[in-house]
Amino acid sequence: MGIPLLFTSLTRSVFEVNKLLLLRLVILVVYGAWILKSLILKENKLEADEKDCYVLFGFRFRKIGLEIPMILWIFANLMSIFLSKSIIISIIGSYDRWEGLATILNYLMLFYMVAKLINNTRYRLLIFMLLLFSTSISSIYGIVQSLGLDFMNWSTSPTKRVFACINNPVHFCAYVAMTVPIGISLTHYFIGKVKLKSSTEASPTRLALIGCIVLAVIFYALLFTASFMAFVQYAVLVVLGIKALNLYRSIIPPASFLWAFLAYLLLIGSLLLFKLFLLSPIQAVALIFTLLVYFCLSAYSNKDLFLYRLTFCTTLIVFYSMFLSYSRATLIGFCVSMATFYQLFFLTKQSNTKQILSVASLFFANLLATFSIIFKLQNHTRLIDTAVLFIIFLLYYYGSHVRLKKVTDFILHLPVFICVMLLFKSSQIVIHLSALLALVMYIATFSSRLNKAFLRNILLSFTFILLCFFTVHFSYLAIASVFLALLFLIIKEGDDALLNTFQVTSILILFFILVVFSVYPIFLHNLEQQFGLLIQTTPLISFVLYAVSLTIVFWQLKPKTVLYSSAVIAIVAVSTLAYSSFHAGQIIPEREKKQKLTTSRTIAGRMGGLAQHATHNPRLYMWLSVPPWVMDRPIFGTGPDTVRFLYPRYRHPEYGNAEGGHNFTPDRLHNEYFNTITTVGIFGFVVKYIFLFGGWYLILIRLFNKHINSNKKLVIMGALCAPTIYSIQVIFNFGVVATLFLFYFLMGLGLSFVNDEYEHEN
Repeated sequence: MGIPLLFTSLTRSVFEVNKLLLLRLVILVVYGAWILKSLILKENKLEADEKDCYVLFGFRFRKIGLEIPMILWIFANLMSIFLSKSIIISIIGSYDRWEGLATILNYLMLFYMVAKLINNTRYRLLIFMLLLFSTSISSIYGIVQSLGLDFMNWSTSPTKRVFACINNPVHFCAYVAMTVPIGISLTHYFIGKVKLKSSTEASPTRLALIGCIVLAVIFYALLFTASFMAFVQYAVLVVLGIKALNLYRSIIPPASFLWAFLAYLLLIGSLLLFKLFLLSPIQAVALIFTLLVYFCLSAYSNKDLFLYRLTFCTTLIVFYSMFLSYSRATLIGFCVSMATFYQLFFLTKQSNTKQILSVASLFFANLLATFSIIFKLQNHTRLIDTAVLFIIFLLYYYGSHVRLKKVTDFILHLPVFICVMLLFKSSQIVIHLSALLALVMYIATFSSRLNKAFLRNILLSFTFILLCFFTVHFSYLAIASVFLALLFLIIKEGDDALLNTFQVTSILILFFILVVFSVYPIFLHNLEQQFGLLIQTTPLISFVLYAVSLTIVFWQLKPKTVLYSSAVIAIVAVSTLAYSSFHAGQIIPEREKKQKLTTSRTIAGRMGGLAQHATHNPRLYMWLSVPPWVMDRPIFGTGPDTVRFLYPRYRHPEYGNAEGGHNFTPDRLHNEYFNTITTVGIFGFVVKYIFLFGGWYLILIRLFNKHINSNKKLVIMGALCAPTIYSIQVIFNFGVVATLFLFYFLMGLGLSFVNDEYEHEN
């Protein structure tokens, strides 16, 4: 909990110092206690069976499966240091990063102690919840930053891309992104614990608590209110939201709540569209947090339902902060990892070998599909793009358990893939409409012969690509709606259809709503450009739609008490005042409008393909320095953390110009794999990524396959997919303490399931 949250203004440009200090203190304390425990067990002859252990200095260490790769990785680093050009730097690390042997050993010790000491699923769930809680604190700080409120005088503005307590949006995005699969796995775990018809009748004591919280937030919002009308509108929206949430008392929401929720969204949408939304950004966030607090606490009497709602809401908060920091490298990893997460969720048990091949096929299909679309391969060479697309189709085909029994089966599934790819490879609306129509008609016609797993896996993968990189366009929102509808129909036919359909589709829909919320000024700006004359000359339309929306809301909520009758009167008054103020030309100040538009444009601009300006990208010239570097020291490299020390020797001549002339000597190559192969050589690269990390993935997939019919699989899925986001993100970046500690911690947590195998045998 503490490592990502710990920072101080005294070292704000070198946050690694604070986080490394806490990491090393924790490791010292835990290993000291562990040694004491081992001595006590040895003295009382309570150690594990010798056949299951390695023996060192008379102590027994029960096997976890990766001891030899870990020893080889330490050996590779020691040899690299022995041959290093700067032994001191290789041991303690270069200034600002400190990623020498000392820190490498810290990460390995963290990984090993977590893998060895955690042996209970309840502990793992508790750790997941603590991790989600601490990340949500940092995420809330990031969201507040995006509103322009901060107690720190940062060197860069956090309003465009938030970074909370990490001091870099790239690393903050990776940190919170790794927590999203953890949160989703928790929601799936707790939703399985809740009875479908469980009620959440609120007791008076709890209602009083909720009322106090609501009043506190209202008072807080009042402090930031520029006008009494805005405060009244805020209070009315709170009352309407709480009344709507009162209709939602179980896992599956009733139709009355869905209609009320839809009417509530239409109300807010009409307010935004016609410039009647009087709340400031901080008030809008206060409104959302008030409703989230009420939503969670109203289920407090039902423990499992309360935990489900709590994890669900905190996951949404973490996801939203991830999107506000918008690191494209992280979002690529997020797309691939989350698609793989849900594909794993729907996999069925098979032999270990087939399961490993299926998971690997789906993962690489997701990876290649994302890279092909984001890097716009069709703009570079048609031949390579076609070959890659065919490989992607084969990987989806094999990973979905569609066996090539007949050529007709193969040909039957190919048009689905072609239609989906046309939606992304072309930017013409006519092609979008044609391909989308053809896709729906084709699936409807051949639904009985098409493999449902194949359709589901493709839709999951491309839905996440839509979510992270195309949501800013209206046409792609329509495509996303069709994809979600198709997913809904496909998932609905499986086992546990009700819960699976609700959880998967609801989380995806809310993700899309949050993304749209973060870029809504772009949509409003586009509408103003197209329909500005209509909006400006007919303000009466806005008032009519406002009144109609309110009528729908209250018709659904059926107010019967004096409180809600009073709210109706207040709404009518606010409506009249809002109409009058709009008619008088009191619209959003131009400066505030430009600031919101700039923030949205920052996100929208980064949604573009990473291939833009690739020919003059400084990272390209950074990577071109790798071949001569490796050829100079191929086996053991130049020593850990020696990139900054030796980069001038291998610098590409064009790097300085491409970088802008302000940084001729980077301390990282912005690719962790290149960092590894240059500093510890080919031997270290193979040991780390093939034997250590590759062995970890094999063990985790085997454990997943073994527990595929139990709730343990959900924890394994989270521990498997969260580090995968980091593994893909560092193709374009590098790790720091705030991300590396979480990466190794989650790897150790996943491997800790090996301990359960020993307990089961006993």
